[in-house]
Amino acid sequence: MLMQQILKTAIFFLVWLYVLVLTAYCEETCFIDESPLFLYKTINWWYDSLPGEAELLCGKPVKCQRIGDARVVADGEKRLKIHIQGGIADMLMAFKACGQCYGPSYFKNLWLNTDFLKDATAVVRRNEAGTITGFFFDNVQGGKARLIQAMEKDLLFVLEGRVGGLSSGQIALHGAGPLLKRCPIATQTTHNITLTITDTKTHTTLAIFRMVWDR
Repeated sequence: MLMQQILKTAIFFLVWLYVLVLTAYCEETCFIDESPLFLYKTINWWYDSLPGEAELLCGKPVKCQRIGDARVVADGEKRLKIHIQGGIADMLMAFKACGQCYGPSYFKNLWLNTDFLKDATAVVRRNEAGTITGFFFDNVQGGKARLIQAMEKDLLFVLEGRVGGLSSGQIALHGAGPLLKRCPIATQTTHNITLTITDTKTHTTLAIFRMVWDR
């Protein structure tokens, strides 16, 4: 009985250590105007800011980059799936939330690295909250898919745009639809919102996506 209890304790410890290592490796860092910061602190400050104060943020470049929790799966039908367990930049609002209004609606692949994704098509996946959760690539050759799978732990995902307003718990990268606080009209332009995938080990960019504005 004692040995069984020791074994159970050891297994529990190893599982806990494994989860801890995975969590520690996963990292998301955000920047406004190239300065690293905690977005939740900026959001909380914006909630309580006086009129005119938050406009100092309006139009500033903002980006979040995530590495460490991607899972790359090839399903044998020339389809490659990349899943990001924690999602990308859930405190940035990239998509519109206003139904038929004009605003950022979906990502379109702007460029794919032909060394790995020649003739491929790509779709950016998101959940109901609008958080980017992964990518589907079709028509990927088996050998190229395995090369991308080998990059799994080194894949960096970067979402970039400009500050357009404040939503509920998020900084909006646009001025479309209902927002709690809105930047002046002068900054509510169709700023480019981009999403990139890079292998940090070789500094190889695999794909670049650009947001399409539509109704």
